[in-house]
Parts: sequence; C-alpha cells; structure tokens
Amino acid sequence: MPEENEKKPLWAESMEQFQAFMQAGQSLQKVWTQAMQPYSNLVTTGESYLKSGVDALEQFQKAVETSESYLKSCAETLEQFQKVVETSQPFLKSLADSLEQYQKIIATSEPYLKSWMDSLQQYRKVIDNFLPHTDHP
Repeated sequence: MPEENEKKPLWAESMEQFQAFMQAGQSLQKVWTQAMQPYSNLVTTGESYLKSGVDALEQFQKAVETSESYLKSCAETLEQFQKVVETSQPFLKSLADSLEQYQKIIATSEPYLKSWMDSLQQYRKVIDNFLPHTDHP
C-alpha cells in the first residue's frame, strides 16, 4: 500500500473518479439504449406512417382540386345550356304554333285534296278513253 506521504495529487484522483464515472455511464448508456430501442422503432414506424398519410392527403387534395375544377366547368356549361334553352324558347314556341297552324290547314284541306285527286283520276280516265289505242308502246 502506498504510504500517506505518497498521496496522489488531487487532479489524479479526480481523473480516476471521472474515469470510473464514465465507465459506469457507458453501462448505463447501453442499458438505456436497449430499453429505448422499441420506442425508437415505434417512432421510426410512426414517421413512416405519417409520411404515407401526408402523401395520401396531398393526393386527395389534388383529386379534390381537380374535382372542383371539373364541377366548376360543368356548372358553367349548364349555365350556358340554360341560356341557350331560354333564348330558344320563344323560337320553339313560335315554331310549334306555326306547325299547329299548318296541321289545321292540312286537316281542313284534306277533303278538298281528296276530292281534287278523285277529279284528276276521273279526268285521266276520260282522256284515256279519247286517246287512240295503239299496240305499240
């Protein structure tokens, strides 16, 4: 054993205590690292899920934006179509009225036209009777 006269300097003792503390800390660090490993894995997995979730949300947002644009375009097209229909309505009503008038005229004229056609048939028969008959076409 070293004698008390051969006492180590204070800095040497401090250094030995520090080294002992560091060695003890290394064991504690190893145990702490092993204990934290499942949580570290969980955080890594969670980060991956969060990244996938953020990517999916961004894609969904793009789909929503595309759908909004499409729906806006459809709404504009429907508005234009409605304007065309509204503009065409007076013309179509006028056309329907004219067709109705023509239908009435035709219905009224039908007996006269039938009588006229019958007269033409009789006239043709009369003419055929007066024409000389030939055997040559």
